[in-house]
Amino acid sequence: MGGAGMRRPDRLALLLAVLFGFVLLAAGCDDGGDGDDDMAQPPEAPSNLTATGEGDHVNLSWQGNSSNGGGFRIYYREHGAADFAHLQEVGADTTSFVHEAGYERHYDYVVTAYNDVSESDYSNIADAQTAPNAPTNLSAQADYGDTVQEAAVHLSWGDNSDVEDGYIVERQTAKGWEQIADLPADTARYVDEDVECWANYQYRVKTYNDAGSSDSSNISETTPDCWRIYMIDSEGDVGLYGTSIAIDPGGAVHISYRDRINDDLKYATDSSGSWETCTIDSEGYVGGYSSIATDSDGAVHISYDDEANDDLKYATNSSGSWMIYTIDSEGDVGEYSSIAIDSDGAMHISYFNREPNYDLKYATNKSGNWQVYTIDSEGYVGLHTSIAVDSDGVMHISYFDWEPNYDLKYATNKSGNWQVYTIDSEGYVGLHTSIAVDSEGSVHISYYEDAANYNNLKYATNRSGSWRIYTIDSEEYVGRWTSMAIDSKGAVHISYYDDLNAALKYATNRSGSWKIYTIDSEGNVGWWGTSIATGPDGFAHISYYDSFPNYDLKYATNAEVE
Repeated sequence: MGGAGMRRPDRLALLLAVLFGFVLLAAGCDDGGDGDDDMAQPPEAPSNLTATGEGDHVNLSWQGNSSNGGGFRIYYREHGAADFAHLQEVGADTTSFVHEAGYERHYDYVVTAYNDVSESDYSNIADAQTAPNAPTNLSAQADYGDTVQEAAVHLSWGDNSDVEDGYIVERQTAKGWEQIADLPADTARYVDEDVECWANYQYRVKTYNDAGSSDSSNISETTPDCWRIYMIDSEGDVGLYGTSIAIDPGGAVHISYRDRINDDLKYATDSSGSWETCTIDSEGYVGGYSSIATDSDGAVHISYDDEANDDLKYATNSSGSWMIYTIDSEGDVGEYSSIAIDSDGAMHISYFNREPNYDLKYATNKSGNWQVYTIDSEGYVGLHTSIAVDSDGVMHISYFDWEPNYDLKYATNKSGNWQVYTIDSEGYVGLHTSIAVDSEGSVHISYYEDAANYNNLKYATNRSGSWRIYTIDSEEYVGRWTSMAIDSKGAVHISYYDDLNAALKYATNRSGSWKIYTIDSEGNVGWWGTSIATGPDGFAHISYYDSFPNYDLKYATNAEVE
């Protein structure tokens, strides 16, 4: 019994020991490893956060320091702002992130580690700046270099960045885009002088800083031109008392002018591919104050003064050979003639009746026969006339009202009857007028202001709906012998004489604002007559007199001449 009694407690003790061991083992499942204890604690904060701007994005990287993290949270804010905002979550095995921040952004960043229980403290703060905003509105404008015989391209653009370190200017070549300039911050202009005349160029601009380059601006292209000067006729004294130029529909150049030695009307053209000159009229003392025009078939028409007979004359090759006519022989007529051709091919000529009436006169063959009219007989009027016809066949004439008013006057038959207007009466104005009409029917007049201590080139237009008057060049003693033309885009071109420098000058608003250039200053050029015309391509052509020391007829153009 005794032995049996001892065995039962042993079995009980064993059973209790086993049961208690299971309890300990179960408890040991909670305490037997560090993992469960770690997960119950906040993860350690990341460190060594870096942020690097690259183009329009920011590259982030950091060091993870926790073995119990479930992932990382990325926060950002505008640089220097008070509060961070949530940006992104990434997995525990990720220690980098690319933020597509956009151009010209400056952000501060922090990273935390997190698990199911809690989130770590912030990492260190890192900040980064992205690349600058791109320039916009790039404009490439063709212009000239130190002289009008050299080309240049003027670039301008909108500066949209406050964080750029500089600008890169690129030009398209056969090899692709090549850098031509590296400019400092806050630059918005550049002049490319390493260009050839009549070559096409494309440009783009971008900004940069330590984060890289912006996108490129828009592409802008242009074709710079240059002026070339030619001596057309040097036989004797040619070109005095008015030369006139016209461009036919095919682009050939035609010039009428006077041979002062022989008192002849002469004519020059490059229609054959090279310059040729000939005498049109040698009867008496002829050829002064000539005006030339070409019709839609390319035929040439010239009005001019017969000084020996005091007549208005007209010559044309429309029949295939030159024919000469006397249009008006009543009194002393024919000075300051100007010719225009309407869309039906009819001729229209304005001119001055010196004696006995001192009137503005007008002749036309629109009815089939030449008819002559007096347009204005109020005072001493009609000097320096110029005529233009618009697309509706309406006549427009500018002229000088000498005594007693010294005004610029304008006559038109737009209403069906001739009406006369004073356009400018401020001072001694209206000499050497030239008139042109644009495709919209607006009238443009260039003229000369002769003041006591200065002379100006002036310009009047009714393009706005009413007459506006502008001074284009006031650089002392300029503006005589003006001539005006309007190209197919509506830009105005004016040639004129610079008395002070004895030079041929040229003004145009083709770039959107008025610019003034000296075209020729060799000798005394442009005196007693300049004439300008634009061709189908919009380029300008000027004929003019080289008075001293050569006494030649000269020609200048910014069109490419092969």
